[in-house]
Amino acid sequence: QGSRLIDLEKNQTILFKGLDNIGGRSIAWHKKKKLIAIADYEGLISIWNYKGNLIRTIPKDNTKSYVAVDWHPQKKEIIALDDYIRVYNTKGQLLKKLNHRKEKVLMLCIQWHPSGDFFVIGDYGDYQYQYPALLQFWTSDYNKIKEIKLSKAEYRNISWNKDATKLATASEALRIWSANGELLHEGKSKDLLWGVDWNPNGQYIITSSIEGYIKIWNKNAKLVKELDY
Repeated sequence: QGSRLIDLEKNQTILFKGLDNIGGRSIAWHKKKKLIAIADYEGLISIWNYKGNLIRTIPKDNTKSYVAVDWHPQKKEIIALDDYIRVYNTKGQLLKKLNHRKEKVLMLCIQWHPSGDFFVIGDYGDYQYQYPALLQFWTSDYNKIKEIKLSKAEYRNISWNKDATKLATASEALRIWSANGELLHEGKSKDLLWGVDWNPNGQYIITSSIEGYIKIWNKNAKLVKELDY
């Protein structure tokens, strides 16, 4: 149980000690700095090195639980999401706290563009109150530059391809966008998509779904194979 690192080359598992009873809701690598950020169910952010040693725990703000976390690609800054966008440095200082829309809506996913020039977030929406799920593009100085209302379900996950020219999003459909938010391709799904990632050469996309299906799509969002795991 608990959050852990799995090193496939060394056949080694490293447990993040102290998180075994709490668990991480979201995890993100800072590849250049070899740091790991884990946002947990208690509303804490912990920072670890790649050996699984705890460096710092950032005290919780007025939040119940964080849902998503990501590093700025160059800076030692972390964005954590719940109903707000919160930006921290690695010293634990809160740098920014922002509303992403006028309604109070939970955000579910975030991805910085590798350039560090902008990031993208996806939220849950609230269809009881007719609040559509939103996909938003924000600049590195935290100004919203684009908002898209196309999805009919929450955005569970998003993923850049290797050269960061295309963004894949998982909701009631697999959608592929350009880096400036233009819809390029769309593949409908019979059940809600939750996980999404590209293969290394960007020719295929894998998704997981709420009903337990693994789906393989080509780069144009055409379904190639479906597996029931």
